[in-house]
Amino acid sequence: MKKGLLIGCVSVVAVAMMSSSALAAVYETLTVKRATVKPNGLTTLMLETTSNSGSFTWYTVPQGSDDQSLAIALTAISLGNKVRVGKPSAGSTVILEIGLDNANL
Repeated sequence: MKKGLLIGCVSVVAVAMMSSSALAAVYETLTVKRATVKPNGLTTLMLETTSNSGSFTWYTVPQGSDDQSLAIALTAISLGNKVRVGKPSAGSTVILEIGLDNANL
């Protein structure tokens, strides 16, 4: 029951965040390895690609959606789930959209 409620709340936050952000052009499913908040308030996520295990990239989250992104990332770590992120282009390290990937549920 608690797991379902938590996932439901995080999903609502993800949908709200996605509806207010710029449209993403590229989507990827990634594994969250680390989530940090820098002294200047910038939220960064270390994500691992599913196709190239062991390849980590640091991504930034635009201010204004950092709390929601951090909550989604920490939930993914806690549940052992992946996240689906939307980026403006293939090589970008800026996350415009983020949500839990339900493939493991």
